[in-house]
Amino acid sequence: MKPNMTKRLAVTVSQCDSNGIMRMDSVFNAFLDMASEHAQELGMGSSSMKAKGLYWVVAKTKVHVEEFPNLGEAVDLETWPKKADRIRCDRCYEMTKAGKLLASGRTQWAVLEADTGKLHSVENVYPEDLVCLDKEPLLDPFDRISEKQFEESFSVYRVCSTDIDLAHHMNNCAYVRAVLSLFSTEELNAMKIRDMEILYKASALEGDDLRIYKKEDDRVLDLKGELPDGRTCFLVRMLKDRA
Repeated sequence: MKPNMTKRLAVTVSQCDSNGIMRMDSVFNAFLDMASEHAQELGMGSSSMKAKGLYWVVAKTKVHVEEFPNLGEAVDLETWPKKADRIRCDRCYEMTKAGKLLASGRTQWAVLEADTGKLHSVENVYPEDLVCLDKEPLLDPFDRISEKQFEESFSVYRVCSTDIDLAHHMNNCAYVRAVLSLFSTEELNAMKIRDMEILYKASALEGDDLRIYKKEDDRVLDLKGELPDGRTCFLVRMLKDRA
């Protein structure tokens, strides 16, 4: 049983922006898709979990990009789960090109019981013979993103059919794509986002109108997505690279 998974990926047109470089949401997608594939290989993927009346949820994800790969370039991906505690576990990611680190990531996961929605022990989900790697990604710890002091809402995003996943909720990576879609190409080019973190608070469903609030300074841009009932759906932090 391999404690990690590696694979090579060729950057495609659908993963790139107008400049021909891989988009931030495509980096998230590559990492999370590989997490799902490795979990399945370890016997704790979605089908195995469903048979036990359980399912994985992502609590938060953080990605740092040193350099975005270009269209057509081949990159190497690696993912590995960290040792689990009672109710949560982390999974780490790296993207490299010819041995050079391009991007790092970390997700924090939890397990819920399908019939009650209550937290389930993660320790009992890991295979008994899995020996986790003692390796950390080159990444700062998760931030504490406050829900307070947001300005008036500046946009609304309606959750559409292509955002919905197997659990009939908005897909984790769809939030990233939705957030980036709120800004013009010119704005994204100016901000040069290389660091992005998202904290998931409540699930969004198809047809929900998410009211988006923001607060920012020269370096940090925080966003809050609010469900129609007023609950916070997600919090995002992006760091702008003005260099």
